[in-house]
Amino acid sequence: MGILKRHIHIFCLEQEKYPVIKGDVLTLGQQFVYSTLRDVILILGLYNIPVKDLPTGFDTANKIPSCKGTKYDKYTNAQSLLTMLGADNVYAADVSAYENPDFLIDLNVPVKDSYHRRFDTILDVGTLEHVFDIAVALDNICKMLRKGGSVLLILPCSNAIDHGFYSFSPTLFFDYFNANGFASRGCYLIEGSPYIAEKQGRLFRYDRVDKECPLVSSRGVEVAFVATKESECDAVKPIQGYYRKSKYWSTGIVESNAIGRLSMQKRIKKFAKSFLSVMKDCYPFFVEKLIFGRVRGQNLKYLGKY
Repeated sequence: MGILKRHIHIFCLEQEKYPVIKGDVLTLGQQFVYSTLRDVILILGLYNIPVKDLPTGFDTANKIPSCKGTKYDKYTNAQSLLTMLGADNVYAADVSAYENPDFLIDLNVPVKDSYHRRFDTILDVGTLEHVFDIAVALDNICKMLRKGGSVLLILPCSNAIDHGFYSFSPTLFFDYFNANGFASRGCYLIEGSPYIAEKQGRLFRYDRVDKECPLVSSRGVEVAFVATKESECDAVKPIQGYYRKSKYWSTGIVESNAIGRLSMQKRIKKFAKSFLSVMKDCYPFFVEKLIFGRVRGQNLKYLGKY
């Protein structure tokens, strides 16, 4: 679990649009921040957002026990970062007491009623992939949030083999939270080094769920998703939205002459894909990546290096 500098930029990009970090904030895990307090202040100053002053005597020290006496001890804590961004109170929850969380919560089982509608923001940077029962964990998040509260998730998307139980596609969060009374606010894909956490990575805004494989990379890819709770509802397990919206979903009929209605551009793309399929063993992978990336990457907008 760790909040990188590029994650702080995402917090700020979303905070500029809507105060997603506010009131009582719960972090899933005692979040490690890969930044000094000075670096955090410099990043926040780049954005048009109100920055709260920390109260006199506020504890800005690193809270991770294993960092004490190491080079990471100079870094600040998530409580300082989130308070400056707008939180009134910041709490940490974990299944273990090792890192001194405020609450002991096992997300694999339904949370106690006392946690229902308790928080205005729930933030997770790298916990859910280690939780086995994702359906229960997501339902817990929904129940713990107050109406008008927001969830911010930053989790592995691909190229993180055996980091956790799971890697996540954006469609899971779009489909699940939209089916459970939330409005999606923003989604990003982050491409970065799987070895050096502090190294800059490329940030993309992911505008919508579309065809699969929008970003093929040899680096690690994370998904960041932000949504706000608009209404209470019973836990809904959604059908994957891309297929549910298909014009063939309700009828189950695929017309054999569909090619006749394709535009010239789509016919060219279809021919290119057919050619590549026939010649699949005769060209290098970068050609395949170039062709399919252009076809499937229209829902990505490159934002820069962070």
